[in-house]
Amino acid sequence: MTAIPFVALDDPQYGRVVELSPLVRRVIAENPSKFTYRGTGTYIVGRGEVAVVDPGPRLDSHRDALAAALSGERVVAILITHCHADHSPLARWLSDTTGAPTIGFGPHARLDDPDADDPITADEPDDGADAV
Repeated sequence: MTAIPFVALDDPQYGRVVELSPLVRRVIAENPSKFTYRGTGTYIVGRGEVAVVDPGPRLDSHRDALAAALSGERVVAILITHCHADHSPLARWLSDTTGAPTIGFGPHARLDDPDADDPITADEPDDGADAV
């Protein structure tokens, strides 16, 4: 049996967009912690017309890096995996800036969840059957 290797991210390159494959790029927020490891990853999928997965935390440096990474791109969807403070707070800014819809399962079941820093309301709730 082959084990999946653990890939340590020794140089997270905060503030830069890194190409992971021809159609996937990543920007890492400078919010390292025991929960985010070296920082929260925001993913840009596609070229020309792109989807942004987990826009990230409310950090000016991350917002600026994401804006630079998206220069020349048309954001057609903002995908939220969950609404923790390190994944979703920039969704509203990105939607306001680009006009792209926010797509996600929905808010946390408990509105008093301390991790739901800025609960999002999905423009298009995902029922699991959609393709972007």
